[in-house]
Amino acid sequence: MSGIENITREILQEAEESAASELQEARTKAEEVVEKAREEANELSKKAHVKADADAKAFVERAKAEAESYSKRAVLLAKSEIIKSVLSKAKEKFLSAAPADYFAKLLSLIEKSAMKGDGEIILSQSDKARIPSDFAAKADAAAKKAGGSLKLSSETADISGGFILRYGGIDINSSIDAIMNDRETEFEDAIRQTLWPEN
Repeated sequence: MSGIENITREILQEAEESAASELQEARTKAEEVVEKAREEANELSKKAHVKADADAKAFVERAKAEAESYSKRAVLLAKSEIIKSVLSKAKEKFLSAAPADYFAKLLSLIEKSAMKGDGEIILSQSDKARIPSDFAAKADAAAKKAGGSLKLSSETADISGGFILRYGGIDINSSIDAIMNDRETEFEDAIRQTLWPEN
């Protein structure tokens, strides 16, 4: 399984673990909105009985349609916020993993991204400060499998985590942000299917 697939699996696993309470809260809010809309529709219905039957029915139907529309929008917004929160928590969990686990995942990504030729690995400043002593040697060994070589750059990148591989003038951005942005729709769809499989 590739490094990106591992990250995808971890993000989905984190989604399942962290979203239950947020999902319940969204459902509760949606139920409250629907209940309020029903109460308003009932109140409007009572008032409407004073008017002619035809006008009253049309008025109540419009009120119910508006309440339904508002409820659907509220549920969609709540789901969108839950998905954003789950992705943010998954990213946090990835970035805060123990150095041994975190850098093992980076090595897995390097194995998939390495090219022929001499290259450099550019890390974030925070990752460079906690890098295991054998990481550079292991990354170079992974690059050799692809017919190239890699060394740790003296530069740092303005990224939250992951790395950038530089081969001459070519940069391969394997930062966690770039990976999540590239596969954002896939992650969101997978989280949506995990949390709301009936939709």
